[in-house]
Amino acid sequence: GVHPGKYNKALRDLARQLGATLFSHARVTAITPRDGGKVVNTERGTITAQEVLVLTNGYTDTLATPNLAKRIVPVKSYQIATEPLPPELMAKLIPGGRMITDSRRDLIYTRPSPDGTRLLFGSRPGMMDCDDKTAAIKIRERMLAIWPELAGYKISHAWSGYVGMTHDKTAYAGVMDNARFAVGCNGNGVALMSWLGYRTAQKVLGTEPRPLSFDRPTFKRIPLYDGRPWFVPFVSGWYRLRDAVDKRLD
Repeated sequence: GVHPGKYNKALRDLARQLGATLFSHARVTAITPRDGGKVVNTERGTITAQEVLVLTNGYTDTLATPNLAKRIVPVKSYQIATEPLPPELMAKLIPGGRMITDSRRDLIYTRPSPDGTRLLFGSRPGMMDCDDKTAAIKIRERMLAIWPELAGYKISHAWSGYVGMTHDKTAYAGVMDNARFAVGCNGNGVALMSWLGYRTAQKVLGTEPRPLSFDRPTFKRIPLYDGRPWFVPFVSGWYRLRDAVDKRLD
């Protein structure tokens, strides 16, 4: 149950302390081999490097990494936060302040906010993607189906972002598009991406203590997929249908 924003900031601060230089809003347009190293062209300038690591997960780009993008599906993840709730209600909804998900295919994910005052609740709002305000209304309805006690409380925040999915829902590491890569956290990136970054750095430095289990020779393309996730609504609808059938069978 970490605070991902604070965790991200701490990692950035530590990287700077150790001598790293960070550049944001610098979309990479090409990675080209040159003189035993690499040239990375970005929208803000050019960088030369001995090694290039692509750790883009749900934001893998077809421009610089076209082959990798055909293997990673960006799926939009939506979340809402309630206004502050009474402590006794929070304790009733989630005893022990646990992190919660469920066993459905079209799953939900929920937790107390890091300060324990609000409920954070996430899911897909339906088959189709939509703006955050529309999604918040639909996700709130799904939340109230589980916890009708929240009907009298407002939603204070709504946001969304992309997770990187693969054909078999496991991560992959290797070399592609003139760079090393580690991607495909399938919604578990806060923990898994930290591990993949650490192990990929060991590989570059030659200090890897053992082979990385996600480093496999074959990373299958998804049939008829060119980096644009046109089929996500159909998969989402299929998941909801199968969940409905399973519920009736239960």
